[in-house]
Amino acid sequence: MIPRLHQHSPISNRTLEIDEDVPLESFFSLADDREMLECFACLPTEECYLNLPDDLVIDNPLDIENIKEKQDADNALQQNAAKFPDRFMRRQIGTIDEVLCYVKPGDPPNNWKIALPKELLQPTIQ
Repeated sequence: MIPRLHQHSPISNRTLEIDEDVPLESFFSLADDREMLECFACLPTEECYLNLPDDLVIDNPLDIENIKEKQDADNALQQNAAKFPDRFMRRQIGTIDEVLCYVKPGDPPNNWKIALPKELLQPTIQ
């Protein structure tokens, strides 16, 4: 038997309410099984992909550290940033400082976008 859940409207509350006629024993959480929880807690991050083929576990090209590294290595992007200082700015994103961002001419400065280096265009699309 699958328990019936009622969701409150997003405006009033984001919690789920369980029908009263469904016993609590119908629900299970991995956190309730201490042995299972300890097993998952001890796994290194790379082992979370244990059942995936190695060629499917690739780095995300949009990782902010990766973007910053590729920005710094992209000479054309760096030259454009120096040539058009009114269109480019450096921002801190998360814990990464000096990420190059672009503001379209005529847009307010708070409408910036991360400047994607040419090397990351194709991997991002893929």
